[in-house]
Amino acid sequence: MAITLNGSGGVTGLTALPDSAMSSGSIIQVVQSVKTDLHEGTAGQGSYEDIDGTDHDGSGSVWCCSITPTTNTNKILVDVSVSFGTSNWSLFFNLYRDSTLLGQGYDAGGNRSQSTFVGTSDPSASADNMGNASYKYLDNPTSTSKLTYKVQGSHRGPSLTWKINRSNIGSDNAYVYTASSTITLMEVVA
Repeated sequence: MAITLNGSGGVTGLTALPDSAMSSGSIIQVVQSVKTDLHEGTAGQGSYEDIDGTDHDGSGSVWCCSITPTTNTNKILVDVSVSFGTSNWSLFFNLYRDSTLLGQGYDAGGNRSQSTFVGTSDPSASADNMGNASYKYLDNPTSTSKLTYKVQGSHRGPSLTWKINRSNIGSDNAYVYTASSTITLMEVVA
């Protein structure tokens, strides 16, 4: 069939290339959820909690991002960046695909806790300090169903508050900042 450009700028006679025509490693779909609001957390010492928010379409009550792979052989590159504030030390995060925990560290036994990734805040800094945790994970879900990715948070200490997208204190001063956090999903041709 001939390719035709009509008078209104439309094109006929083109056929979309199948995924198989894309080289391995090509990114064919990108979805991002940006969290700009505040979450105040209390989970700690190995217990985790969901982070309030919505998905990339502004739906729901948990910060997450969803993608539907075009083939079951493609992979999903998950790129997470979380801005946070704590009273001191570190925040720990787990990454989930639906109910499946991804990339968690090994079980060291005893009372030790596990996480997928960590962000550290300077323990000598004041409570107006902020930190950032970032993590990349190449997932192989072998699925063409809708997949939802989320992170959960936990503080190192018991009964200590922590914040997402703001320093741990909330006083009205120019040195108290807010920030945003992102979950970005990229479908990668296998």
